[in-house]
Amino acid sequence: MYDHIKKFLCQVEINTIASSLGSFSDNLKKFHHHFKNKYPEIFSQYCPGEYTIPEKEDTIECIAESMKIAIDLLNLGDKESIVVFVVQEKERNVFDQRAVEAMLWNK
Repeated sequence: MYDHIKKFLCQVEINTIASSLGSFSDNLKKFHHHFKNKYPEIFSQYCPGEYTIPEKEDTIECIAESMKIAIDLLNLGDKESIVVFVVQEKERNVFDQRAVEAMLWNK
C-alpha cells in the first residue's frame, strides 16, 4: 500500500493464523522426535522409508526475522517503519502472537 499524501510505502498484512501456528509446528517437531525415538517400530510403520524430521529450527524466530527484513526494506530515507500487532476482541490465541512480538523486539 502506498500513502499518496505522505509519499510513503506501507505494508499491511492480516495473517494471524499462519504466523501464530509457528510455535505449534515447533512443538509438533519435538513430538515427532520423541515418538520416533521412543517407538521406532511403530513410527516406521506410519512413516516408512527415508522420512526425516527437520532438525531444530525455531519457527517463531524465522517469522520474526522475516518481519525484521521487511521492516529494514521499508525503512526508506528519513521514514521509520513500525509493526503493529492487532489482537481482535475475544481472541483466545494471543500467546503465539506474543511470542513473535517478543522475538521481534530482540531483532
